Amino acid sequence: MGKTKEYYNDHHQLDREDGPAVIEYDKDGQVERETYYFNGIIHREDGPAIIEYHDNGAVKREAYFHGGKLDGGEWCPAIIEYNRDGDAISEQWFSRGQKFIPSVEQIDHYHDWRIDAGMSFVTEWDLTDSTYTNYKAAAELG
Repeated sequence: MGKTKEYYNDHHQLDREDGPAVIEYDKDGQVERETYYFNGIIHREDGPAIIEYHDNGAVKREAYFHGGKLDGGEWCPAIIEYNRDGDAISEQWFSRGQKFIPSVEQIDHYHDWRIDAGMSFVTEWDLTDSTYTNYKAAAELG
């Protein structure tokens, strides 16, 4: 781990309106992780509050938080993990900090949105713990 850049508001709370409040860099100066805060609480309205990157610059993990709690809302997973090629390999669904197993309708809605956006999504699921894993893409992590 290299350096960390942090942004604070006038009340000495982690906070930034136009980007992540905490940016962590590796020893070579490449961004490893970005974290969004609002008044000292992990939060972001329009995207993931935590974004981690592979060493090739591709997104490794996205985590959605609202008011300090993992929350993908009703129609999206709160945590999405990707392989180095950008394929989604794992999804975990949370609403207001509580992990849940989504309905087929919720999954279909989310996957239709990903298809329309030209993005990959998990295609095989292990329903035992509400984590959905794309085993083929995960195996490619090697």
